[in-house]
Amino acid sequence: MTVDGVTYKCVKLISEGGFAYVYHIKSGGKHFALKHIAETSSDRVVAKEIALWGELDHPNCCKMVASEGRNVVCELAQGTLVDYMQKADC
Repeated sequence: MTVDGVTYKCVKLISEGGFAYVYHIKSGGKHFALKHIAETSSDRVVAKEIALWGELDHPNCCKMVASEGRNVVCELAQGTLVDYMQKADC
């Protein structure tokens, strides 16, 4: 698949829900996550999510790398929030 001119190879499906599918992808030896927002979401919702994610800048949040259409490429997190909380004994 290609997003914003960069070709990525799908490694595996990470998660799926009513709003989106999330895939582990890679390009040039680097690993990323791809969020494909479901066709059931309106174009307005997709545009708003992408705009907000593009403005997000926090060390505890995955940064958006690229977007095109309903696809958003971001940094690949190492585990889930539950994994992190279990390691931190929360």
